[in-house]
Amino acid sequence: MIRSLKLLEAAIFLLVSILPSVLFAQSVGQAVGVSQNAFLNRDGREGYLEPGGDVLLGDVITTGNSGQVQIVFKDGTKIAISQNSSLVIERVLFDSSNTASEFTVNAVGGAFRFFSGDSSPSSYSIRTSNATMGIRGTAFDFAASTRGQVRVATFDGEVELCNQAGQCVAIPDGCTTAGIDSSGQFIVPENEEERAVFLEAGFPYVRNQSWLRQDFRTDVRSCGAGGSSGVDGRDEGRAPSPEPPAPDPTNPATGGARAGGESSAGSGGATAGDTDAGRGGPGAPGDAEAAGGEASAGGPGGASAGGGGASAGK
Repeated sequence: MIRSLKLLEAAIFLLVSILPSVLFAQSVGQAVGVSQNAFLNRDGREGYLEPGGDVLLGDVITTGNSGQVQIVFKDGTKIAISQNSSLVIERVLFDSSNTASEFTVNAVGGAFRFFSGDSSPSSYSIRTSNATMGIRGTAFDFAASTRGQVRVATFDGEVELCNQAGQCVAIPDGCTTAGIDSSGQFIVPENEEERAVFLEAGFPYVRNQSWLRQDFRTDVRSCGAGGSSGVDGRDEGRAPSPEPPAPDPTNPATGGARAGGESSAGSGGATAGDTDAGRGGPGAPGDAEAAGGEASAGGPGGASAGGGGASAGK
């Protein structure tokens, strides 16, 4: 009898020990689009992310200068990861109906597109080093730098962007934009000109959606997207021009020039001193400060949105 109890205890201990790792290893989504240098860190092991590969809890997905990744999760949530970007699948819990009770990812740095799926808006949380984003039935692009800057452009629904002090700003649809600088202050472009400058840094998919599958594209005409990207952010009957390399978000030394007295116009943190706006590449906003006072995205930098519920301007 005693031996039977000991065997039962051992079996229970073994089950409790392996159950978390089994749950942790469950697939939460699939990499439906992978181009060129995209990497996967799983349980400390580095490797290439393969097209069609499963995405698991705890995975760290990183792209290089020419990497692109598109992920579809079980509830239909879609995330596109642009060049020189890194995303951690932090905590995504699905029930038997494939809706998430919790959906948390950590954008370490880079540029991203996000479409919410069939889960409740309250389940979603997108974290960066300096901010948290909540959503309300949303399609939006965002960029994050390793030094804490965050920029958001909402196309559909609404994003609530909060700093570490618990202050929040609501960013509604229609390509409304807002951000947070490295000190935690809100940046809210006040007119079309300021918004245009704001969008030049860190929003590669506003400029060109041809890298994306059709179901990862959205109408960006409200952003004033045009030129080589066409009115809806897609090339009109032409092959896409390759994007220039973006600064590595994991390496502050290559993250872009700091906008000392110059206004920042290039993406990826390149300043207006570079003749070609956007020459810095389509990655994160780099290390250039995204605040007007420190000469960057044209917003009234340092203007705090006060308490939660303040609304960003278009």
